[in-house]
Amino acid sequence: MAGGSARPKRRRAAKGSLVYERARGRTVAPAAPERRRRGPSRAGVLRWSGGVLGVAAISGLFAGGQVWGPGIWSGLAPRWPGDGYGFAVSAGVLLPWASAAAVMPLRGVNWRTPERGWFTRGAISFSGTAVGAAILVVFMGAFRPKPRHRGPDCYREGAPCWVHEQNPYIWAVILGALLIGAASLYRYATKHTANSTSPEGT
Repeated sequence: MAGGSARPKRRRAAKGSLVYERARGRTVAPAAPERRRRGPSRAGVLRWSGGVLGVAAISGLFAGGQVWGPGIWSGLAPRWPGDGYGFAVSAGVLLPWASAAAVMPLRGVNWRTPERGWFTRGAISFSGTAVGAAILVVFMGAFRPKPRHRGPDCYREGAPCWVHEQNPYIWAVILGALLIGAASLYRYATKHTANSTSPEGT
């Protein structure tokens, strides 16, 4: 009984020798071709270009502050209402609004297909950028260097050291004006959003 009824045991196949056959009636999709390596993507190029432009813009602002800053402070600040402090307050309050004018018109713009009014949006954005850059040049002109980097030119009329001698608390005034400008911009934006989302006739 032990000799005739016992079935021979199948040998287990090794993992590497398992073979799967195609099922009848099923079509097997061809293997996807290997993708060729392409160059850098458009998004990567835009990010890289944006970084380069950002560094160039910051360098240009510092250079502009050194070249045109003294002339702006010596020419405008003494004749401005409130002298140098009044000039700093006006520039500080205006900067957040100029930044909003540069950024907000470009929100939601589809750059692939031209939209109605894109020229107007671009003009407003360019104007805000130009005003913001001019204000930053003014601020850079009042940026006093470290003592070891100060030379005789730092104390001439309109230069950074002269500005701080005439207006010792100039940076505190600028920071306060920036906060006031940002707060007024936020209040205007929230009020405008509330009016646009409220139902008519309420």
